[in-house]
Amino acid sequence: MLRLLNVVAVVLAGAFAFFLYSMKFETRTLESRTVELARKIKAERQSIAILKAEWSHLSRPERIERLARTHLGLRPLEVRQISELKYLRLPERVSPKPERETEPAIFTYSEFQFRKGGASSK
Repeated sequence: MLRLLNVVAVVLAGAFAFFLYSMKFETRTLESRTVELARKIKAERQSIAILKAEWSHLSRPERIERLARTHLGLRPLEVRQISELKYLRLPERVSPKPERETEPAIFTYSEFQFRKGGASSK
């Protein structure tokens, strides 16, 4: 009985040792993964800070105004250009004309014969 108890104790000690080793290995793996993710997060935050600084530099109003004048020929709005809609002359709406006159789709029998080249009634 004592031998059986010793064998069971040794097997249990071995099982616990294996369990503790696997937990330690998994913990170290997770810890290294956590450190790697923290490093990546820090790098991304630095990139975001750089991009925010670059955006604030590129979106300065005086820079945009200078580029608009140079490349687009735009100028700032003058007071004389501001008006109300009721003072503007709006063009009349013109419906587009077809390029050529279309023939009606429905004809009388005599018109059909005339167009076909049959009886010359007209």
